[in-house]
Amino acid sequence: MSQTSAPTNRASTANSCQRLHDFIVSRQAEQIAFLAELVGMPTDNPPGDCARHADVTADLLEQLELSVERHPVPADRVQAAGMRSATNLVIRHTFGDGSGPTIALNAHGDVVPPGAGWSRQPYGAEIVDNHMYGRGVAVSETGLCHLRLCPAQLCRRRVAI
Repeated sequence: MSQTSAPTNRASTANSCQRLHDFIVSRQAEQIAFLAELVGMPTDNPPGDCARHADVTADLLEQLELSVERHPVPADRVQAAGMRSATNLVIRHTFGDGSGPTIALNAHGDVVPPGAGWSRQPYGAEIVDNHMYGRGVAVSETGLCHLRLCPAQLCRRRVAI
């Protein structure tokens, strides 16, 4: 690498990071609404009744023009796992000419039951001092928001990977 290319690469990376940051900030209200929708839907496991949550998540992702496959888990497998219902979602998108790498992102929507001691409603998605409170805010539901943001960003920008 020549000495002149290193600053150019750093500038390009910094510019890309700034564009990504700007995109995320510009979609903050949209992300908060998405997260609040998911937090407001109980997905306690046990009992593990998660199919409705998957349907709502799929509907929200489809509103972003993402193609979502719904794969209900067979009842006998769900029951063997001690759950009531589960649906796996798969989003596929070909970037560029399709010759690039495959990207796999993973998240789950179930949460452990809230237990005692909550000072706020566990499914209220209440925002206080710029912080949201509720089941899954810091773990599972936020992971689903990341899954929503990443493909949407790449698709909107027509990124070739």
